Amino acid sequence: MNLDEIKDTFFTECAEQLAEVESAFCVVQIDGLDIENVNAIFRAVHSIKGGAGAFGFSDLVSFSHVVENALDIVRNDISQGTDDRLNLLARSMDVLSDIVDATREDGEKVDDAEITAELKAMFNLGGEDGQPESTAVEIDYDPVPISLTDLDLGDTSSGNVFEIVFEPKSSLYENGHDPQRILRHLGELGTCTTVVDDSKVPALDTLSPDEAFLGWTIKLDTESSEEDVREAFDWVEGDCTLSIKLEQPEIDGGGDIDDILSGLEDFDLGEDPDEAAPAESNDASVEDAGAGGKADVTVEAVVEAVPDEKQNAAGKPPAAANKDQQAAAAKKSNQTIRVESQKVDRLINLMGELVINQAMVSEQVTQDGFSSSSPTALLMVEFQNLTREVQESVMAIRAQPVKPVFMRMSRILREVCSVTGKKAALVLEGENTEVDTTVIEGLTDPLTHMIRNSIDHGIESPEDRVAAGKPETGTIKLSALHSSGRIVINVEDDGAGINRERVLQMGIEKGIVSENADLSDNDIDSLIMAPGFSTAEAVTDLSGRGVGMDVVRQSIQSLGGRISISSKPGQGSQFSMSMPLTLAILDGMVVRAAGQVFVIPVSAVLETFNMKPGDVHKIGNDDQVLKLRGNLVPIIQVGHQLGFCGKQDDNSGGTVLVVEAGNNAMAALLVDSIDGQRQVVIKSLESNYDRVPCIAAATIMGNGQIALILDVEEIIARQSRAAAESNSNILKMEMIA
Repeated sequence: MNLDEIKDTFFTECAEQLAEVESAFCVVQIDGLDIENVNAIFRAVHSIKGGAGAFGFSDLVSFSHVVENALDIVRNDISQGTDDRLNLLARSMDVLSDIVDATREDGEKVDDAEITAELKAMFNLGGEDGQPESTAVEIDYDPVPISLTDLDLGDTSSGNVFEIVFEPKSSLYENGHDPQRILRHLGELGTCTTVVDDSKVPALDTLSPDEAFLGWTIKLDTESSEEDVREAFDWVEGDCTLSIKLEQPEIDGGGDIDDILSGLEDFDLGEDPDEAAPAESNDASVEDAGAGGKADVTVEAVVEAVPDEKQNAAGKPPAAANKDQQAAAAKKSNQTIRVESQKVDRLINLMGELVINQAMVSEQVTQDGFSSSSPTALLMVEFQNLTREVQESVMAIRAQPVKPVFMRMSRILREVCSVTGKKAALVLEGENTEVDTTVIEGLTDPLTHMIRNSIDHGIESPEDRVAAGKPETGTIKLSALHSSGRIVINVEDDGAGINRERVLQMGIEKGIVSENADLSDNDIDSLIMAPGFSTAEAVTDLSGRGVGMDVVRQSIQSLGGRISISSKPGQGSQFSMSMPLTLAILDGMVVRAAGQVFVIPVSAVLETFNMKPGDVHKIGNDDQVLKLRGNLVPIIQVGHQLGFCGKQDDNSGGTVLVVEAGNNAMAALLVDSIDGQRQVVIKSLESNYDRVPCIAAATIMGNGQIALILDVEEIIARQSRAAAESNSNILKMEMIA
């Protein structure tokens, strides 16, 4: 691994650390300040500073050092974490993120002088290095000389004496860690005696720069506990060989240890003295300890000193053995590897080609007339099952939680609140919901626009909120969940809601709708996503250019999703985005209608059955519905809805697929037949052609034919709007008559 690769790893870890910082600040904002979150933030900043120091990134080291000192004050006294200080620390993290980005891109230096001055002033950090100012008080006193000559100080040890064997692996250096910093940290805990072990260093002509050869043996005399000592190795424990032993003080019994032990022979050890008799190996250990005057005690030594017939082959009791096994299993399960995204994308593409080829082979097997019980057909079934398992495993590699994107919105909220003077808190739900990484990458811009829009146009000023009986701090809720094989992300605020009168007026003024247009509330709400629409009276850094929500709509549609709006005046608004979990492969139901082949996502299908003459009922303007267990479900003729054929009055003999949209709306899709269920590879229409109403994407079937993947939610929504418009027209005609 070269230096550039090590730097890339460092910056990747910086991004992860900053994401943890945002997560901790979100918890603090909602649940209040606690020491665990402060420690988490402190560790993240400390890690960034340590790594930056290894590479000589002086700007990053300097600023993170000041932030670290400010955090240390709160860490030592939680009562020092006032709201003003926490807000300043949150802004400092934004600047720290900017410095990390500028350092990674070798960009223009970030001006951090102003916020550094604020940190030093608010946290009383005097001096150029940002250390807290001294609060020394002069005291008058008369020195009294004392003599130590006659004092028997005995053992001058300050407390515990540890023997530490520390041997770094090559991965420690590759991850940007420096053993000298660890040794210096140990020196701060007490008195250190360090001996370097260079016995493994080979001859110069065989020396490899990618390997580690040095080790250290440290004797540390300290008042700190073993836990405190181990904290020095927290970040490198997996990248080194480490042994920490506590030396016991000399046994001072006034005589030889053999004389002391011999007096134990007269003690009654119970009914079964054989069980209490020490093993030979333990006798030898005791003798060695007595001869040396000191004994090194570790957990393993204590276990060996208490023999038990229930010990396993390794010499450990069941509890200890189970604990070791659990620790090993946990360590193994937590191991992660970093893979370049291009390699994963290539794997996904190859997986898609495999699925297509598997479908082609399956189609050929069927055409060749093999029976379902023939060896060839059975092998084909095994091939299909194996392909599915491989596909699920491959897709799981690219599935990531939406949390990193959600965390970025905290900064957006702080920046917009700072500009507008409004107060708002971000509440997260379902941030660990997983989705394809390509979908996550496309969420940043839409969510940024929506958060800014919610604060700028939705959340009222603190004065207006108090006058309306609301808390002066508004709430923006960002949530994610899985629904019908899709991911649904909601942005909800408790602001003033959409002013529909003003929206309609602006829509008419900008020529988006005509003056005599009869629009429903949902239609008016949707106007805010029209190109060029804006209700801002002046152009600012936040709004007024008419590109915000239009960009959101286009971005979501490019991901194969859609966005809906709901609003209640005075109570707030909700923007709901529904997108596919993956942009690569899905399970689909292959159907035929009007001579065309379509694919319906299996996740949206509730049940299927053949239509009977008595199942169809007519309501309103000849709208057909299906009576299903007491509920009336609208029937949608797929061929007619997509424009491939006219509307049919006789639906008997057709096949119905009862489907459900993300908003729990149901419909019965009427098709001619169902060919079966299979995995299909998603091919975007928008990137290769253009957006087609009611069509989510396309795919290639096993016979090479192109099939359209239906957008179930849009089909249902379109049918609902058509039915509502039809019923509205009938009502108007009746009123005129």
